[in-house]
Amino acid sequence: VLQAGLAANPGNYQLAVDYGRVLVSLGKEDLALEVLSRAREIIDWDPELWNNLGVIYWNKGELEEAIKMYEHSLRLFPKNPVALANLGATETSLALKNKDNGWLIKAEEHFKKAIDYDAGQVAAYNGLGAISRLTGRLDVAISYWQKALTLDPDHQQALFNLGAAYFDQGDKNQALIYLSRYKKLYYQTLPEGEKAELDFLIEKCR
Repeated sequence: VLQAGLAANPGNYQLAVDYGRVLVSLGKEDLALEVLSRAREIIDWDPELWNNLGVIYWNKGELEEAIKMYEHSLRLFPKNPVALANLGATETSLALKNKDNGWLIKAEEHFKKAIDYDAGQVAAYNGLGAISRLTGRLDVAISYWQKALTLDPDHQQALFNLGAAYFDQGDKNQALIYLSRYKKLYYQTLPEGEKAELDFLIEKCR
C-alpha cells in the first residue's frame, strides 16, 4: 500500500518516511536508503529522518557514515535520546573495530546524555554496561544491565550480557537465571553459532 501510494505521490514526504521504515524492518537497507534519500530531497530538516538514515548505515556496517547521520540529527535536535544512544552504540562498535578507546570515551558521554534526557532509555544503560565491561569494571557493568532489565525485563542484549557477566564473575546460579530466560525468549532467532555458545554457557552453569 505504501509503495503504491508513494508511486502515485512521489513528493509525499510522510509516505516516503513510512515506507522507508517498513523497508528497514524487512532488512531491505539498500532500497530503504534510496527511498529515504529521496525523502531528504523533499525535507532535510527532520531529525528523525537523519536518525533513520543512521540506522540504515549501521545495519549495512558503514559505521562512519552512520555517525555522520546521527550527528546531523543531533544538530537539528540536540536532546534526542534515541539518536544519542544510537550514536553511542556506533562509537562503541568503532572502538572495537579500530581498537581505539577514544571512541569509548565519546560513547560513554553520549549514553549518559541520552539518560539525562530520558531516564528510561534502556539502550543507553545497556551501552554503558558494555563500555564498563570493556574497560574492566565488571561490577559497574552488572549494575547498568540490572537497571536496563528493571526498565525492560525482556531486553535481549541486556539479558545475555548480564548472564555472561555473572558467569565471568563466577556466580553460576545468577548466570543460569538470565541465560535461561534469554534462551527461552530468543533461542529460535539466533544463528547456529550463537545457539552453540549459549548452550555451552548454560551447560557450564549446571
